[in-house]
Amino acid sequence: MDSWTALEPVLHATEGTWIAHGSGNADREAVDAKGPYPRSSRPPQTTTLRRVWLSAEEEKGYYEGFANEGIWPLCHIAHTRPIFRPEDWVAYSGG
Repeated sequence: MDSWTALEPVLHATEGTWIAHGSGNADREAVDAKGPYPRSSRPPQTTTLRRVWLSAEEEKGYYEGFANEGIWPLCHIAHTRPIFRPEDWVAYSGG
């Protein structure tokens, strides 16, 4: 089960916003040009999608580094040892 499938009922019930990493021109044109993008498999369209744009450096340290190599294994009980690097924490924490 992917994250969207698992969280959609909660987002729908609370009229929530799905925040996702954007990549490529199609995301910019489809989402940013129109503002919040409705995304729901069932009416009414109460769930919106907003994109977060990361620089290449932020993507490497925040997304690929701290989030995917550190937090993801801890939260998903993966049989992979988490990797925490000081530079990834700086990218993740913004400081």
